[in-house]
Amino acid sequence: MVKEVRTPTQKRSIDKTKKILNTAKALFSKKNYFNVTTNEIAKEAGVSIGTLYSYFSDKEAILVALLNDYNASFITIFDDINTQDFLELFKSEPRRCLELLINKLLKNENEEFHNQIEMLAFTIPQVKSVLENHNHKVKELTYHCFLHYIDVEESAELKALSTIIFNIISSTVDEIIYSNHSNKEKELLKAKSIDCIMLIINNAIELSKLK
Repeated sequence: MVKEVRTPTQKRSIDKTKKILNTAKALFSKKNYFNVTTNEIAKEAGVSIGTLYSYFSDKEAILVALLNDYNASFITIFDDINTQDFLELFKSEPRRCLELLINKLLKNENEEFHNQIEMLAFTIPQVKSVLENHNHKVKELTYHCFLHYIDVEESAELKALSTIIFNIISSTVDEIIYSNHSNKEKELLKAKSIDCIMLIINNAIELSKLK
């Protein structure tokens, strides 16, 4: 069941809501969602518990609001690259586009909060749904770029290869976010991942010529 969230309209109310959300996000990231109480959020945010409950019915409602913000930031990034211009650029400069996609995904992630989101996906259906929706969108974008670059008809084989490419991109982003690497190592990881993706794409082109 989706928890009800009151939408503030006045600046003072908006500011208080942002303070509550930012505080909750920091506490969830630091202590784990299940170990944080609404009383703790209110105290850290500098508001009364009554004020908190005037905007959010409970802790899950706060999480839903944070999830909506998280989803909105991803959709904005996705809409920026899910365009015909991006497809055309991918056809002429695929490496540049792959690097752009990886960089945008990296820029959008908050390491600690993203870790909480992935953990909560195992226990809270709405969190799982948001993550699955994000992954589906990137997979579809990868697939359409692949089709446009190779200029062939849709097929289950290319769909499978696109999923593999998505997994390479996703694991690269996770490795850079969660592991301790120097900036030089991060750039090398991106470059080698893109090398692998280009090998997959070019191999698919060669195979399509033989059919």
